[in-house]
Amino acid sequence: MAEKKIDSEKENASAGHNSGSGTFLQVILVVVVCILVTALFFSRYSKSEAKQAPDLALFDLGDFTTNLSDTSALKYVKTDVTLELSDKSLQNEVQGEQPLLRDCIINLLNSETSDDIMANRGKLKNNAMSQINKKLSNGEVTNIYFSDLIMQ
Repeated sequence: MAEKKIDSEKENASAGHNSGSGTFLQVILVVVVCILVTALFFSRYSKSEAKQAPDLALFDLGDFTTNLSDTSALKYVKTDVTLELSDKSLQNEVQGEQPLLRDCIINLLNSETSDDIMANRGKLKNNAMSQINKKLSNGEVTNIYFSDLIMQ
């Protein structure tokens, strides 16, 4: 009977040792799988970010403060204009033509009323791009950004 008791203790001890190492292996396996999934996610995320963020060529035309064509009261607009260019090589041409391009924006803003700007900013952007693109010969403006647009 004493032999049976010793044998059963050995079996319990070896069974307990095996379940502990099995649990340890399961934890290691879960950690490895988590690391692999995280690495796969970040590699796909960084590749999609690279595809979605093209190398933009931006040119800041600076601040503009000018009168609007409202007849009921003297109103003005203050904004900052940034151009998105089709190619970085166009930056030199835009830099050289900056006074002319600023004049185009000022004339366009002078011809608008505050209601026109509030109602359809997209039209203002399209008109500005069209007028600026007429002045450029080596590329085009693909978008125009009006930031800090303030009217009074």
